[in-house]
Amino acid sequence: MPITTMDDFIAGLTGSPQEIPIYYGSSTTAVGGYANLNNTFGGNLYNQSLTPSTPLIPTDATRGYPPLTAPAAGQSLYLARWGFASSVIQSCALYDRVYQVGGFSGTSTATQNIAQTATLPATRAPDSGLGLEIWLESYDATGATASNVTVTYTNSDGITGRTATAAMIANFPIGRMLRIPLQDGDSGVASVQSVRLSASTGAAGNFGLALLRRKAVVHISSANTGIVQDFVALGMPVIDPDAALQFVQLSGSTGTGPTWGSLTLISA
Repeated sequence: MPITTMDDFIAGLTGSPQEIPIYYGSSTTAVGGYANLNNTFGGNLYNQSLTPSTPLIPTDATRGYPPLTAPAAGQSLYLARWGFASSVIQSCALYDRVYQVGGFSGTSTATQNIAQTATLPATRAPDSGLGLEIWLESYDATGATASNVTVTYTNSDGITGRTATAAMIANFPIGRMLRIPLQDGDSGVASVQSVRLSASTGAAGNFGLALLRRKAVVHISSANTGIVQDFVALGMPVIDPDAALQFVQLSGSTGTGPTWGSLTLISA
C-alpha cells in the first residue's frame, strides 16, 4: 500500500517499525575508492558475507546481510530514517545486492564466461533490471600490472552484446569496489555474460561482479560526526522484504573508519 498522507506515515512509524543496527569496523584498504562494508571488514553485526564463486541471488537470509521482517499482506516496507556516524568524512550508499558472481582470475586474458542460471527477481529488479548498476569487487588482491576489464551484458531493453569497460585498480585490494559505467544509452542490466581482461595483472587473486540497485545515499562532511536523514531527505524508498542490504562507502580518508548507526523501516 503506498503512503500518500502524513497519517499513513505516522501509522507506520507508530506501528511496529524495524530498527536495523549498523556497525562495521575500521580498515585501511579503502583509500581513494569504494569499499564493500558487508564483505571484508571486522565487526559486521551480521557476520562477514561469504566470497561468491558460483552465481547467487542473495537475500536478507544470506550471511552478511541484515534480516528483515516481511510486512503484512498488502503492505510495503519503506526506509523512513537513516542515522549514521563515522570517524572519517565519507559518503555511504545503501543498495539492494540483487546478483553476485566471483571466482575470476587476474591472470587470464581469455573470456571468462558467466553461467547466470537464475532469473533476477522481478520485485527487486523491475523492468528487466532498469536501474541496476555493475560493480567489480575484490575478494583476494590481483597483481600490479595495469589492465582494463570489459563486461559483456544484456541491457534492460533486452539488447545483447552490450559492453562496459573500466580500468582495474592496481593491486586491487580485498574489500575494494569499482563501479563500471554502462555502455552509452543504457540505463539497466538484465543479465551479465562474461568478463575479460586486456592484460594479465600478474597475480590471479579473486574478483567478481555484483548487480546493485541503489536505494539511498548519506554524506558525512566532518570527521567524528554523524547525520540523521528523515523520510523527506531519503525519499522513503521501498525496500523489498527479501533485499540483501549492502553498504558501499566512499571514504575521504585513508580508511573506512569505524561506521555505526541504524536504519528505521516502516510498514504501510
